[in-house]
Amino acid sequence: MDHDSARLFEPLDEDPDRSGECSLPGPLTIRRAAPADAESLGRLSAEREGGNAPAHAAAIMRALESDEIGRTSLVLVAEVEHGILGFGKVKRLGQARADDGSVTPEGWYLTGVVVDPRFRRRGVGARLTGDRLRWISDRSRFAYYFSNARNPVSIALHERFGFVEMSRGAEFGSVSFVGGEGVLFRADLNGLAGRAP
Repeated sequence: MDHDSARLFEPLDEDPDRSGECSLPGPLTIRRAAPADAESLGRLSAEREGGNAPAHAAAIMRALESDEIGRTSLVLVAEVEHGILGFGKVKRLGQARADDGSVTPEGWYLTGVVVDPRFRRRGVGARLTGDRLRWISDRSRFAYYFSNARNPVSIALHERFGFVEMSRGAEFGSVSFVGGEGVLFRADLNGLAGRAP
């Protein structure tokens, strides 16, 4: 695995006991992000993707102040009393056709979840994913998500919520993938309320 992939994607740990090793430092709350959260979200983004934390924070601030938030996008944060542990995004995307002929369907997409490395594998990503899917289920029967084929942790998480593979390609919409292969997934949200992750 190349350096970029090693930094971006954790190896899949299939030990069922590992998730219970450490608890969170207090009760976890999921809520909509506010402009005041931009600095914390920018720091988490920079840790995950590289780059400049203030630049990430500025981009997040613009998104949170946009008229589109709530209508065609959503950002949820996961926090405990001492601060934000992670966030997850949703975006409504139009149909797009890539140069290789692959089609990205129009619909609601989970467009990323980021969890502070100190608090991964403690259910934070699953809570953010479940809450985002419930929000989408009020708007659509289906949710979509795409992942790098080299990201088994993300793929395994989303499979727990009923996501199934639709297609593979070098890009979906304007998103290309480290290593050249992405996977497009879809989940049928009928019955989501009773589905345990």
